[in-house]
Amino acid sequence: FAFKDIFQNLLAGLLILITRPFRIGDQIVSGEHEGTVEDIQVRATLLRTYDNRRVVIPNSELYTNRVIVNTAYDRRRLAVTVGIGYGDDIAQAKRIILDTLAGVEEIR
Repeated sequence: FAFKDIFQNLLAGLLILITRPFRIGDQIVSGEHEGTVEDIQVRATLLRTYDNRRVVIPNSELYTNRVIVNTAYDRRRLAVTVGIGYGDDIAQAKRIILDTLAGVEEIR
């Protein structure tokens, strides 16, 4: 029983390396942790958070729980709520926003 966790992490690490649900450099969310995968080891996966901290996540946790891979696809849909003042011209604000977005190459 003492080696149960060790063997779970080992087997999960091997399965992650074989099935490759995420790769080094992917941005993932696991539980309350979000960041970039720096290394996938046999026992654990190393994650660099956006505020530059390292999180060591046991592979059994990654294999048995939900993992969101933000960089799995090359395009993502994003919704942004924009507010303007009550006295502002809505048509002008919409025109300015759309013109600004049209100038950004990364946005389709």
